[in-house]
Parts: sequence; structure tokens; C-alpha cells
Amino acid sequence: MKKRCLSWVLVVAVLGMIPLSHALANDVVEYEVMNYWQHQSFGHVYRIDFTTCTVSEPAGVGTPQALVKQGFSICRKDSRVRFSITHANGYVIDYDWILEDGGRIVKGAYRDSNVGWGPSIGRARQTLSPPATVSLAGKWEGYRGGRKVADCSIQQQGTTLTLIIHRTPEERSRGRLVGAGQIEAIDWKEHGTVSPDGRRINWSNSYWIRVD
Repeated sequence: MKKRCLSWVLVVAVLGMIPLSHALANDVVEYEVMNYWQHQSFGHVYRIDFTTCTVSEPAGVGTPQALVKQGFSICRKDSRVRFSITHANGYVIDYDWILEDGGRIVKGAYRDSNVGWGPSIGRARQTLSPPATVSLAGKWEGYRGGRKVADCSIQQQGTTLTLIIHRTPEERSRGRLVGAGQIEAIDWKEHGTVSPDGRRINWSNSYWIRVD
């Protein structure tokens, strides 16, 4: 037990010596963290947007590990974050981080529904510009296999979306912009890629075309 505690202290000390190449000037910060459990460790990279208090995990987009639900109870860039995330394959991780050195160093804990709980230690490795607020609001048509299957629409406020399929009954999903050219339909557990001109969204087995 003493040996494991000493190793965590050494990890924190080493991370504290690594310079951050960008000052924490922007509100989107990418964190590289290591979660420890018994003799194992699990690495993650998270991007937290402190303007909207949302988190994404770039490596998980489009995989069974994609984030499908999240919530923040504390969201302070320079001092502390506490949030919970649920993955598409069902497992949940709760985080409670203390942020030191102007938000550069992470010292905290996690609780994973698969393995248990333990220390969560890491650093902010870069800051990013907020996702470009592409205007997606308006009327769309849904296609599958080259055939139109539904009329659709999108409502938008900043990076927050509501995606609607006009059927009987109507189908709705909360959504959000998660990066350049990427959106997430939260309730449908889908990720989409937006074309550079903002007039097409490619989903996993269909696509939407803008019509207004």
C-alpha cells in the first residue's frame, strides 16, 4: 500500500514538471488523466468546454465507448470540476477533480461502475478554440439508401441542438456540436459528420440534406 501511494506522489510530481505549451486562455481544455485501480491504470483524454460545462472524449466518438449522457455539479476551470459520464456500452464514471496551478494539474478521484474507485491524476495538455457555431437550424430531409424517408428539422441555440424527425409520433433528440464538423444526437446515441458547407449530415446508416 505504501509503495502504491508513493508511486502516485511521483506521478503528480513528474506531471507538475511538464510545461503546458499553451496558457489556459480559452474555455475548452483538453485533459490527459490516468485512473488507478489496484495494480492497473486506465488512460483517458477528455475535452471540457467550461462555457457550456460539457465534456467529450475524442477517442470514443463513434465507438461503443462514446459518451451518451453527462452532467456537471461543479464546473470551475481554475479550481474544481465534478461530473458524471455514461458510455454507450452502459458503464458510468464519476469524477471529482481538484485543479491546481491555474487549472494545469489534476488531482482527484473517480468511481467506475465496472471496476471500482481510485485516484485520478493528470494534467491539462492543451487549450482549444470552442467549436465553431455552425448554423444548422432549419428544415432537413432524411435519406436512407438514396431514398427519402422523412422530413426533419433542427432547432439550435449556440452549440445546443434539438433534432426532430417529423413522423407520427414525432421523434426528438437532444443534440450538441462536439467539434469541427461533428454533432451528437444524445437521445438517439448517434454521432454525425457535418459537410463543410453545413448542408449535409452523415449518420451511421443514413444522411440528412438541408432543404431551406
